[in-house]
Amino acid sequence: MAQQSVNSESPYRTESFDIDVVKNIKVETSGGAIQVKGGQQKGMVEMYVRANGWGDRKTKSEIQQILDEYYDINIRSQAGTLTATARRKNINWSNKTALNISFIVYSGNQVDADIRTSGGSVKVQDVEGVITGRTSGGSITVKNLSKDIDLTTSGGQITADDLDGTIKLHTSGGSLNLSNISGNISARTSGGSISAHNINGDFSTETSGGSIHLRDIDGNLNARTSGGQITADLKATHNFVKLHTSGGSIRLKMPETKNALLDLKGDKVHISELRDFTGTVKKDRVKGTLGEGNLLVEASTSGGSVDVKM
Repeated sequence: MAQQSVNSESPYRTESFDIDVVKNIKVETSGGAIQVKGGQQKGMVEMYVRANGWGDRKTKSEIQQILDEYYDINIRSQAGTLTATARRKNINWSNKTALNISFIVYSGNQVDADIRTSGGSVKVQDVEGVITGRTSGGSITVKNLSKDIDLTTSGGQITADDLDGTIKLHTSGGSLNLSNISGNISARTSGGSISAHNINGDFSTETSGGSIHLRDIDGNLNARTSGGQITADLKATHNFVKLHTSGGSIRLKMPETKNALLDLKGDKVHISELRDFTGTVKKDRVKGTLGEGNLLVEASTSGGSVDVKM
């Protein structure tokens, strides 16, 4: 499916709305990208349309004829909700009648947004509100968001920067790149690597098909992969650190602690010198208690070594 670069084209249609009144945004399209840009001075929706086939150029009148016959387009502001949708009608259509319809919404920063597309990317920035997003065929890019964030894609990577709140990020077919995130964070992928730095709060992350690289983590951490190595550099710990992989090594660097419950397992286990330790130290297993054992530290791998420095 061809994807539109809306920055290089003029809007097919533009609608204005009262930015002070609109507090909810609902955007849906079956074949294009969606962007929401908060923190604006004027409220506006831009709709971009082009033929879906590669190299297929249609005149504006031809596009309008296809829109009238095969699509339901709805752009309106009512009772504090802005709606911008492009749906195919339930009639026979082909590649000749398929269009790539994208939206850009310019809004205030205190809005909730529900965004859905089956054929393009999702981008949201500079918004304080409840953000829900779904795409079946594109990447997700978000920046400077706060509150509740729930984003899912079946076919692309997720890039997130400067988020704060209750955050759920899920992709079935791409990598995760996360930075400067605070709150209660869940990030999962079934088909890519995970990279994260400067994370504050409870952080749970998982992949079935890649490595995990974490830096400057402050908070509870649960990281798991079935197909790669894990490296984690912690700047502070809270109640637990759990790292598990079935297919690679684990490298954990964390602040020194005098109170920990250790459970480390791998082909080989290396750990800094332990003082006031009660338990078992073997070449492939370290299990026991430092001091009062307040901090749980688990690290296990079936296919590599475990190296813990603290």
